[in-house]
Amino acid sequence: MITRIKKLESLMGPLVFALMLIVFLLSPVRQVTDSRYSMLLTQSLLDHGSFRLDHYALPRHQPEWDQTYFRHGDYRLEASRGHVYYYLPPGSSVLSVPFVALLNLFGLSAVGDDNAYDHQGEVQIEAILAAFLMAALSCLFFYTARLILPTKWSVFVALGGALGTQVYSTASRALWSHTWGILLLGIVVFLLLRLEARQRGLTPVLLASLLSWLYFIRPTFAVSILAVTVYFFLFQRRLFPRYAVTGTLWLMVFALYSWTHFGQLLPSYYYLASRFAPDHFREALAANLISPSRGLLIYVPILLFVAFLLVRHRRQLVHRRLVWLSLIIITADVLVVSVFPVWWAGHCFGPRFLTGSVPWFVLLGTLGLRASLTWRGERASNSLAGWRAQFAFGAALLVSSVFINANGAIHQATWEWNEGPPLDVDLYPARAWDWRQPQFLAMYLPTPRRAYSWQGWSGANAGCREVKHGDPSAAFFLSIEFQENGYLAYLMRKAAYGDIPGTPVPVRLADFLQDMSELRQEVVVGQDGWQQKLEVNKRAFAAGFTSRPEFAAAYPQSITPEGFTDALNANSGGALSQAERDALVSELKNGVKTRAQVLKAVAEDADMRQQEFNRAFVLMLYFAYLRRDPDTGPETDFGGYNFWLNKLNESGGDQRRAEMARAFIQSVEYRKRCGQ
Repeated sequence: MITRIKKLESLMGPLVFALMLIVFLLSPVRQVTDSRYSMLLTQSLLDHGSFRLDHYALPRHQPEWDQTYFRHGDYRLEASRGHVYYYLPPGSSVLSVPFVALLNLFGLSAVGDDNAYDHQGEVQIEAILAAFLMAALSCLFFYTARLILPTKWSVFVALGGALGTQVYSTASRALWSHTWGILLLGIVVFLLLRLEARQRGLTPVLLASLLSWLYFIRPTFAVSILAVTVYFFLFQRRLFPRYAVTGTLWLMVFALYSWTHFGQLLPSYYYLASRFAPDHFREALAANLISPSRGLLIYVPILLFVAFLLVRHRRQLVHRRLVWLSLIIITADVLVVSVFPVWWAGHCFGPRFLTGSVPWFVLLGTLGLRASLTWRGERASNSLAGWRAQFAFGAALLVSSVFINANGAIHQATWEWNEGPPLDVDLYPARAWDWRQPQFLAMYLPTPRRAYSWQGWSGANAGCREVKHGDPSAAFFLSIEFQENGYLAYLMRKAAYGDIPGTPVPVRLADFLQDMSELRQEVVVGQDGWQQKLEVNKRAFAAGFTSRPEFAAAYPQSITPEGFTDALNANSGGALSQAERDALVSELKNGVKTRAQVLKAVAEDADMRQQEFNRAFVLMLYFAYLRRDPDTGPETDFGGYNFWLNKLNESGGDQRRAEMARAFIQSVEYRKRCGQ
């Protein structure tokens, strides 16, 4: 009997793996976004032994940072020294080589017969590989928990960690960089717990290699790497020299790879990781914890039960060093992602940026459960009622976690939520706070209308046809809502800097969206006091605008009031009359107006508004309908923009007669983007 039980227990790990592999493969949602071309890189390594993608027909653009992300071409590709590379970290692609080689034998490849990129082949490869890796991680969760828990509770931990976290809703949906990362990190956690449990020693070379590859996979794993390094130095100092030497050697190899291909110590993407936006830290921190579409505690509520176990049974906790290590890493992860410019993690499901913390969640859950079992054993029958109550609470939270993350893996509507309607989350990150349309319930709620923003131009009633499509665009552009925020943001950029060098426009989409969001903050046209709130926002925006480093560089304090005002007037096309110009100079000299107030006055000048109207209108059509700058995507210059501007000018500014919006709505690009 005992032998049979032991045999059954020995099969639990493989059974967990098999069950999770089936679940992950059968769940239909695929999320191939950042990982597009990653398997093409793997194929290039297999076929050509090269990190270059020159062998395939791909766009050759150098991504350019635009405050929130990149513009020009496909952000997943990078041109360097005349060669094309996969822009994101190469670690996942390298580790995938043996798996892709095996799948090639079954006819699956990211390269078609004509040597062109095969997106569908990549999706299939990523689906299989991501499911396999996350099934392996689920099995690893079981063996990690089994170090200190009975078999049945270890199964509970493994299934909860696999189905109730981002493992199911994110990492198993595509080969995100998190996917390989959390598998390696899961091995690290297993080794650390096994070391603490005194069941076996730890090989420093293996640990350093695993952590080094974590960095090659995704630079934000540096938080875990640094914390584990400090931990290892403090508590395993005898083994630390070998650990440090191994890590240094791996880092030198990576630096050599980067220098050989890019002429710098680290690939370009790793410098992106150092671009922080602390201005939005409070909003981002709150959103990453409790917002309805990106909140960690909303999407993984079982963490509340884990926290309860750690606090309630703190006296029974074992391996407290690992508890503190886990808490420090999780806290640091949350803080770091909250200072990212794209803190909402782009198009994804729930708190994707915190997927890298999942192995630490599972470790805390394992330690908390062990403490609870110890507490139960100390109190025997006296604790039965409390025991049942706390685990009923835990079961309810676990069911909620599984339900939420299963929705992200099963229902396509949760993925489509990112683009809207009503608003694309990349254009309006504040949408993550909309409790009327939480992402995890997207399939159960009625689809909202595109109606209440500049992006809502594309939301004209489906029954509208032909020229009627033009009415919503012009109406919104002329509305108080847009004229007093979006158009003002455009005009202020124009007055401050003129047109961007080499272009006929003063602002890029990313900058425009950021400026507009600041002006619109908490303003709802029609509500009591909205005019006063808008005016406060405009003044604050102008003050903040003139405090930016780029403005200070363009207008040093040494410039005279005359020089300052004349520069603004020149940028605005001479919109000011002589009397208006002289009045502003006088007010600036005498301290009646600040630089911010003078800039605001120029931007709000009626003549400037009139002369910029057509140029701004055409630019807004690109922003609203195509969601890009005029010289990106299928266009490489401003030829299209100039064509439509000339057409609008020839029509006397009548966009209906010029059939402006109609042309954009009927364009192949717009229809393709909207799935028409």
